[in-house]
Amino acid sequence: MKYELTIEGGFAGIHKDFKGEIDLGEHQNKEMFNLLETSQQPPNELLRDGLVYQLRLENKDQILHTAFDDSNLPKEVRSLIDIIMQKK
Repeated sequence: MKYELTIEGGFAGIHKDFKGEIDLGEHQNKEMFNLLETSQQPPNELLRDGLVYQLRLENKDQILHTAFDDSNLPKEVRSLIDIIMQKK
């Protein structure tokens, strides 16, 4: 699965980009796409100094763009982000 991850915001206004491929296995890829399709939430307008995570996943013929912030980031997506950040 190909990914593009952008992390922005925080107190220092950081901006980090990650791009590459990751193999979670077919079952986990499917679960991640299902989770991301069903967990979309509007941005938290009251969030101050929090991080915003923009994630693009591409697996075969599926492409998914999502955005989360520190207040609505599902733990499964947090785990994926941690894996991606460790790869760099």
